[in-house]
Amino acid sequence: MSELSISTVLICISECLSALLIWKLWRGNERAFFKCTLSLISVVPVLGPLLVIWLCNFPEIAPPALQDRSRPSSGFFGRWDSDFLNRWDRVFKTRDPDEKLRAWQDVMSQDHEDNSRK
Repeated sequence: MSELSISTVLICISECLSALLIWKLWRGNERAFFKCTLSLISVVPVLGPLLVIWLCNFPEIAPPALQDRSRPSSGFFGRWDSDFLNRWDRVFKTRDPDEKLRAWQDVMSQDHEDNSRK
């Protein structure tokens, strides 16, 4: 019976982790292109699973009220006007808690109305 080398054990652990990652990846809601590509990357010993763990750690999509949907204006560099800041400016500047709550509710209800039209 031959001894197991450290590299053999490391590769076996890596491939077990790879199988777990592939199972988790295919249960997710990513696009098929990403699933196939990341599955192929994950079977590369040792570095593949580490890369897939790093690439699959996408943040959740922010609620629409917290998204900045502005477009750059014309010009070479394009000046970005913050749509987010314009919507929330009244909420940020209001000092009275009751008025701040009403302003927040206005922003959130406008955002909800925008989503219902889509």
